[in-house]
Amino acid sequence: MPWHEWVFDHISLRDGTRVLEVGAGMGDLWARNRDRIPAATIEATDQPAGMVKAGRCATEGLPITWTVSAAAETGFDDQSFDLVIANHMLYHVPGAAKTTAEIRRMLKPGGVLVAATNGVRHMAELNGLLTKRPRPLPFTLENGSEMLVTSFSAVERRDFQDSLHVTDADPAVAYLESYNELRDPESIRAHVQDVIGKNGFFHVTKAVGLFLAS
Repeated sequence: MPWHEWVFDHISLRDGTRVLEVGAGMGDLWARNRDRIPAATIEATDQPAGMVKAGRCATEGLPITWTVSAAAETGFDDQSFDLVIANHMLYHVPGAAKTTAEIRRMLKPGGVLVAATNGVRHMAELNGLLTKRPRPLPFTLENGSEMLVTSFSAVERRDFQDSLHVTDADPAVAYLESYNELRDPESIRAHVQDVIGKNGFFHVTKAVGLFLAS
């Protein structure tokens, strides 16, 4: 099952549910589940105005109101939402504790935060090819529960079972180049292609999942 469909299966969306997605990006969660959305009220926020504009276009025709705002400063009233979604965004915000406290404030009694993130082993085989490793994420599957319990009394972790078998070295190198300056991309390409030649594929771990906090 694709990631966005899997997440949608965990958000318990029903007619009348009032939802906020913080850091909604391009609105992929909604665009890729377009035919599954009930008569809910959905607010979506992100900070770059350009991102909000793009998200509004991508979700045209859906019951979503887009607003430009930071996750920790949305301006919504206390106890406004039944559900708040933070899909791969809490590791982007400085001081996730402030953001989770703000989310807790906006949730109604019995409301739920759905917070998706990566684990420390995500893409480990590709990241291991880098001379300079990516910075550790501040909010991960391993430490997320500890961070969320400062604002929520119940936190449950659910893992998405997935992995990647790369059969062509070029996409792997392109992925690494998209967020790193590679000193020797040809050496990396040769190594990945050698592994593919021996095994038929280059295995990449995908450690990803979500927390349900209430």
